[in-house]
Amino acid sequence: MLTMTSFTLRHCCLGILLFLAGCASQPLPPGDEQLIAQPPTNWQAVYVFNNETTRIAEYVPPGENNLNWQTKISFEAYQGQSALAPEVLLRQQIEQEQNRCSFIQHKPIINRPENGYPTAVHLMLCGEVGSSGFGQVRLMKAIQGQDNLYLLQLTRNLPAFEPGMAPFQRSEMAAWSRLLSQPFVCDDRIPDRACPDT
Repeated sequence: MLTMTSFTLRHCCLGILLFLAGCASQPLPPGDEQLIAQPPTNWQAVYVFNNETTRIAEYVPPGENNLNWQTKISFEAYQGQSALAPEVLLRQQIEQEQNRCSFIQHKPIINRPENGYPTAVHLMLCGEVGSSGFGQVRLMKAIQGQDNLYLLQLTRNLPAFEPGMAPFQRSEMAAWSRLLSQPFVCDDRIPDRACPDT
């Protein structure tokens, strides 16, 4: 289980507050806003970054790595950005991809509170990244916390495709949606948004 709290991370024995796959689980300290998220079973962390304002953890399936991956899930948290609406953050993400993609199609999926926090989900299709011969499908979820802004992304690299083509199966997208519906933000300072005990 991965937990991001107050921009302090715990990584296994290092005493930071980011529980990566394979780390021993411990009770969460009370009193902070937290993102509760878990990568799929057996996925491994390939990138972790943390400083005073930004926390990022990226995971890929077994057999893939940070240089050669087909599917990746990332959890990001940004302190001091909580005034930015989730819908605005996702549109900014899409705008940043415009220059590197042959074309972009995107669709808002959800724009409603989850556990009391404003939340938005978008699907983005990138026909081809540069001239790589590969496109991308990305499902993005943004959550506006009281203290932090959170961004969760599930990305798949696949052969380049043309506008209007369906580069994925509906069943696969349903599984992705279920995966990104599980992470949530909680806060023991707010009774009806309290975090689980472990």
